[in-house]
Amino acid sequence: MVEKINSNNQKNKSEYILIFLIIILSVFLNQQKPMFGFNLSISDFAAVLLIILFTYKEKIVIPKNILAFFILLSVATLITAFFISPYKFNYIPEPNEIFNSYIKLISSFLYFILGYNLFKNQDITIAYKWYSYGAVMIGFIGIIIVFFNVNIFSRDYFFEGPRYIGLMSDPNYYAVIMCTSLVYFLRKRNINKILKAICYVIIFLSVAISGSKTGMIIFITYTMVILFQATISTKTKGQLIKNITILLLFVGSLPLLSNYFMKIIQGIETQHPIFKRVLVLFYDFGAAVSGDGSGRDRTWSSAIDIIKESPFGVGIGSYLNVRTSLHGGGGLAHNTYLQIISEWGVPLSLILFLFLLHLVIKHLILNNKYQVESVVVRDILLILLIGSISLSLNNARMFWFFIGALSCSNIGEKDLKSLRYATGESKKIYHTK
Repeated sequence: MVEKINSNNQKNKSEYILIFLIIILSVFLNQQKPMFGFNLSISDFAAVLLIILFTYKEKIVIPKNILAFFILLSVATLITAFFISPYKFNYIPEPNEIFNSYIKLISSFLYFILGYNLFKNQDITIAYKWYSYGAVMIGFIGIIIVFFNVNIFSRDYFFEGPRYIGLMSDPNYYAVIMCTSLVYFLRKRNINKILKAICYVIIFLSVAISGSKTGMIIFITYTMVILFQATISTKTKGQLIKNITILLLFVGSLPLLSNYFMKIIQGIETQHPIFKRVLVLFYDFGAAVSGDGSGRDRTWSSAIDIIKESPFGVGIGSYLNVRTSLHGGGGLAHNTYLQIISEWGVPLSLILFLFLLHLVIKHLILNNKYQVESVVVRDILLILLIGSISLSLNNARMFWFFIGALSCSNIGEKDLKSLRYATGESKKIYHTK
């Protein structure tokens, strides 16, 4: 009896440690700033400990096809980076840069494995819940700093003056991450409505003070998608007609409300000029999209040139050297797809993109009201994939984490009949292999 009690206590202690590490990992997926001279995050330390814990408990699973692809990718990109690209583009390779980039690649693989195993072990709900609340907390801090003119640590929280970046290194990156946290609060049904509304407003204001038009467009688009789904996904014909009527009345009243809305926008702009970058979307969308360019066309054009010159990739840690050789300098592609194709090459990139396409389409087709966990992870990944058009997220931790999680959610038609979810935070998830 005593041994059984001790065994249960040890098991409970292990579970508490596991949950604590998942919470730390999830909250600090919202943090990415240079630490000790490296591009580290507190989530990295939690990730290593989780990998060790899963391994010790013999609960970790590494899909063979994913491991094989990672090994192939490692060999191909390292050989290209050290030998082929320097010879082809006439520059001296930088071992430190290649090594650092390979560490990032390993990190991406580990986050994929973590996401996969957390979904497999029915802990993904804890992860995306605290990931979302972590984002809201950071956003709330930004709102306090901006609206109450708090100057403590202002340099660490802002980019090039007034643009709030939270614990990230780029305002657009930060805004897209904030939009991913929106999924949890709009998809989960058991969250208090007042809390939902508060978090929604915090996320909106957080995106606004980042000055990211990309983030605001994603925020508005996702909100409209959720509203449309809520309107048409009713069980009775009468409720559907009622919802459509309310929606039409709201749309019809927009011209009457626009004057009041414009006055509110102008008042906000007067007090906080940074809002002008995103609020212009509401009254002059064309100017907002075409004006105030950020050089995306040049970075994309350079990436396309590199792909044309080296369709099998330039290798990891070599992109900037190759761009300097071709164009005399410049930064990254600011596009995840172009960045990956440039470094990995067309064949290996195509494998990844087809894999992602398969994942997304499958989970869109199998969108079921009982699959809350899969829907939340799917929508977070969709937002990251859309944000990838103007951001280089190829080394982003949460990007690979949620890809791994969704790849474990391999639910087929037969499994839908066996799913029995209660409303709320159910952790009973069944998988097929």
